[in-house]
Amino acid sequence: AANMCALHIPELIGGFHSEYPSITLTLQERGSAELLQALEQSEIDVAFAILNPSEPAVGQVHSLPLLQSEICAAVHVDNPLARRDAIELEQLADQTLITPNQDFNLSDNPVPFVQPGDFLPGTEYLQQIDSCLALVNKNMGISFCSRASADYYRYPNVVSVSIKPAISRTVYLVYKKDLAFYPSLQHFVRFAAEFWKTNVIL
Repeated sequence: AANMCALHIPELIGGFHSEYPSITLTLQERGSAELLQALEQSEIDVAFAILNPSEPAVGQVHSLPLLQSEICAAVHVDNPLARRDAIELEQLADQTLITPNQDFNLSDNPVPFVQPGDFLPGTEYLQQIDSCLALVNKNMGISFCSRASADYYRYPNVVSVSIKPAISRTVYLVYKKDLAFYPSLQHFVRFAAEFWKTNVIL
């Protein structure tokens, strides 16, 4: 599941299990691209993913927008940028960027000017956003994450700064099968949609 969405999944799964104890769920954590591929190959029934319109599989699945969150720049408290109310992307071009694995990063990459040589020396893509924020906490560079993720991990030396113009991303509930023929999947899709409408505010 997408990291931003995963912050809420335990509560969702717990609520669903209480209401539908006879339905068994098996969870997997993958990047959005891998999840879409798994849906296409019928390895999984449903996913929480960030959709990239350029992915061929996007047009072959059903998608329901669940939640949207602001993308911010995560910077060390001693970085001069931490004192700004908002940052333009061009102001970050000379910063060392720490980013999750490509399967976990933003589908609509907000930093197209970043080249591989601009990445933290000796470090390639990391696997998870919390690893990126841990390095930002040690003043090793900057990263990008959802505001929800920054608030959740709360590293003491990390400041989240807004980006202008504002950038956001949306997490979708994605499935391929016809719900009319899969009642268990239908229950889950409906439960998840109602859960996010009533329980998640970002």
